[in-house]
Amino acid sequence: MGGKVVIAEGAEIHFDLVTIPHDHAILCCQCFSFNLPRTSIANGETMVIAWFTLPTGKTLSIIKAQIANDSGASVANLIIEAYDNTGSASIYSTNSNTVQEDAPLAESGAGKDVEIRVVNTSGGTVTCQGFMVVIIMEAAP
Repeated sequence: MGGKVVIAEGAEIHFDLVTIPHDHAILCCQCFSFNLPRTSIANGETMVIAWFTLPTGKTLSIIKAQIANDSGASVANLIIEAYDNTGSASIYSTNSNTVQEDAPLAESGAGKDVEIRVVNTSGGTVTCQGFMVVIIMEAAP
């Protein structure tokens, strides 16, 4: 893939190189799991788990995401989000304590400066954990 992924202290990243058949072609992609371990986040705080620039010719697909407080419940206005800093827009966000998954939940094109982050505007400090799984792959031919 090339490039660099920066993660927050205490956060974890896991990745695998996989191939996906696409209309008789094989596309090379990397699957990343951005994990936020149990962390307290104050009201009004945004915690960036990771940031990266999506390379030319690549597509970002969000395939799974979940966020919950330390008792496993969802919290209104506590979200995990893939955010496009280039266009100042959310690519995908959820406040669900149930794993959200689809193929994909959302997609974004190349050249984007992307943050994977947790945003708390719930009105109080929340102890939470969550994750987001993304695939970065060659743009379809």
